[in-house]
Formats: sequence, C-alpha cells, structure tokens
Amino acid sequence: MCPPEKALVVKAAAPMGAPLAPKNLDWTDAPADLRTLVPKAFAVRHTLVPLSLDGERLTVAMARPEDQLALRRLRLITRCQVQPLLAPAGKVFVAIAQLYG
Repeated sequence: MCPPEKALVVKAAAPMGAPLAPKNLDWTDAPADLRTLVPKAFAVRHTLVPLSLDGERLTVAMARPEDQLALRRLRLITRCQVQPLLAPAGKVFVAIAQLYG
C-alpha cells in the first residue's frame, strides 16, 4: 500500500528545510492581482501557485521548493522576494485550476 501524498510531502519537507503550505489551498475567491502576477503557464510548468502578496514578498506553494531555477525566474518576472512553501503536487494543480479557471 502506498503512503498518501500528504505523508510523503511531510517526510520530504524536513531535509529540504521548506515550510509546509497551508492544508487549504482553496482559491475560489482569490484576488485578481495574484492571477495576473504569476502567469498560468509558468504556474503549471513549475507546479506552483501564488498564495499571498505582502508588499514585495510573494508566498507560493510549490511541489518542488528546492527548484532554484524556477525561484530565480519567478523573482525576475514578479520583481518580488519569493517565499516558497512545500505542497503536494495534486493540491497545487487543483489550486491552479481554481485560481486561473
């Protein structure tokens, strides 16, 4: 029997030092500025979804928060400091569908 995705994510988070994203990634009422800040194609390609923008600090949920290339590119296109949080890929894709439609 395979362990659930959540259990694998929690186990992976420890060595990476990446904090976990909130359990609820519900984006049915997401602010429009998050939708325009991170292009949908970028979010899908890098399995990430923006969670919040506080000044110049963008917090994102990512399936691979250790992906330094994606983080550098995200900093370039958003001109924000980026705080990655670890999240299961399945939940990220559901949140992308909710946020971008």
